[in-house]
Amino acid sequence: MLRSFEIINRISLIDVMGILFITMISIVEIKAQTRTTNDMPIVLVTDLESDQLAMIEPLNNFLQRTEEDIVEAFPKHEFYKGLLKGKYELREDHLVLPIKGTIITVYTEQRIFPNKGFLSKVQLNSGDDYRLGAANAKVISNQKGELILRIQ
Repeated sequence: MLRSFEIINRISLIDVMGILFITMISIVEIKAQTRTTNDMPIVLVTDLESDQLAMIEPLNNFLQRTEEDIVEAFPKHEFYKGLLKGKYELREDHLVLPIKGTIITVYTEQRIFPNKGFLSKVQLNSGDDYRLGAANAKVISNQKGELILRIQ
């Protein structure tokens, strides 16, 4: 038979565990908070081996590293300036995850480290689907020097 103070101690332990669980959920939700922007300068990292846009990072974060560090971390990649308009999530590692409906403009003639110019040679037409990292995008426009994508 449990004594009254043992029952109170067990209830208190359950309450404390519940509070800790709720606190942990709150912290996780804060880290995955959705943000909205009218225009955020970004860098789009293109993987030359897969011909895909591999990741997106805010331009100001990207430019805090040296060119040598970037090239070493991303061999066989190209880096294009761009602009993000709409909703996105910013991960702890500073990578941008665009959300459905977000518009991304890629300046295909504004490479950060000029070299081959992969995106300026890609033949994408309005309405084409394109893989953008972990997201699917639809081409809105592809005119000289500017590729505009909408996240699906």
